Amino acid sequence: MERKVSYKKNENNVIYVGNLPKQLSEEQLKTYFNQFGDVIKIRLMKSKKTNGSRGYAFVQFEDHEIAKIAAETMDKYIIDGKSLKVHVKEGDQIVKHLFKRGKKILVKKNKVKLINNRLELMSRSFETKLEKILDSIKNGNKHDSNEEIKSFIDKLSAKVEKLKDKQKRFDTNLYNEQIEVYSKALTTLKNHISS
Repeated sequence: MERKVSYKKNENNVIYVGNLPKQLSEEQLKTYFNQFGDVIKIRLMKSKKTNGSRGYAFVQFEDHEIAKIAAETMDKYIIDGKSLKVHVKEGDQIVKHLFKRGKKILVKKNKVKLINNRLELMSRSFETKLEKILDSIKNGNKHDSNEEIKSFIDKLSAKVEKLKDKQKRFDTNLYNEQIEVYSKALTTLKNHISS
């Protein structure tokens, strides 16, 4: 069964980046292109079988002028001995689902954060619960149930391990800040239980 491809009008703010070194990660690619302006989305094309880079990516900028400048500047730029092939995505159309699997990128105070809307909601409720427990401890209130805190410590420990595993698998430091916050919270909760 053939997949039906739908198109949308290209605002010429998407660039093609080809001839990438296979070991170059999305995070490293973002570092190169963030210097030109706000990157809206990025999609490093990967093999379905090996999950390794296929050597090309698409980067979407906020503005077509920024995309044009980035393409002109980075074309023939050499990374790890490979000369990049970069150009603004040609034609009046781009595939509508080009960035469907890619994650949205939020640029805030020069920090790049990947956002997955479905997981963000779950994460927010988890963090809200963590905040309530930590505030309760900070204000000197004995929390209702040590069992509840112990259960939360287990969940928090699992979350930290999962983030560390992701960080290792994807060769990124994107989760450092979150790991640090959760680790401090773990220490606080463990100290509260033992007191």
